[in-house]
Amino acid sequence: MAFEWLTALYRKWRRFRLRRHERSMRLGNRGEDIAARYLRKHGHHILGYNDRSQFGEIDLVAQEGKTIVFVEVKTRRDQKRGGPLEAVTPQKQAKIVKQAMRFLKRQKLLGNPCRFDVIGIEWPSEEQPKITHIRNAFDASDHSSFYS
Repeated sequence: MAFEWLTALYRKWRRFRLRRHERSMRLGNRGEDIAARYLRKHGHHILGYNDRSQFGEIDLVAQEGKTIVFVEVKTRRDQKRGGPLEAVTPQKQAKIVKQAMRFLKRQKLLGNPCRFDVIGIEWPSEEQPKITHIRNAFDASDHSSFYS
């Protein structure tokens, strides 16, 4: 009885956190859809979405000519937590590289050249999204696990 108010407060906090997480996921999914359309418009063929394993996730896998392109998409409404491109840390890059190697092995594409791009989408409410595409944003040679 004494902790009923605490339990009620916890439930409200939990609902708030879940709604916030769902909004964030919806924004991320919409950003990935916009990024895929942008890549198609610029001559890429989309090979996969949200390729996941224990190593992590790659948002988009595309092909441009013979090059396999692994794309990390970051979408932000504002700059409160930094810009979208700042969110691709060296740790995140290492996870993407490991997942890319897994993808290349699984699809028997190890002989193809590949690169790692980042697409940042700034999308304030009620405005058109601003897309920034950085080709070759980082290199697999910075992550020795790619070659082991």
